[in-house]
Amino acid sequence: MEFGTLDGIIGCVAAGLGVSLLPCAIAEKYMTTQSLAFHVLATKQAQIPTWFIYYNERVLSADLTILSFTLAILSATLTILSVTLTDSIRHFDDSIRP
Repeated sequence: MEFGTLDGIIGCVAAGLGVSLLPCAIAEKYMTTQSLAFHVLATKQAQIPTWFIYYNERVLSADLTILSFTLAILSATLTILSVTLTDSIRHFDDSIRP
């Protein structure tokens, strides 16, 4: 099923028609107004690759092309930041050891 709004998604979940996977910040906003329960994913489960998929024979609109490109840049940037941060932490650990 596909919904155009978060209100539609949350409304169906609150009515018992399914489940949804949402960022904590979004889910928390609805917890006080809807009858919802939540389950926090373990760290290993929460860090999963996410794919942007679409029908193979469809030409992407300009907006979807821009979104796809932006997501690719963001993903590459986060990977670089993660590697840089890991290297910095290793360097810091080495520098404070006696």
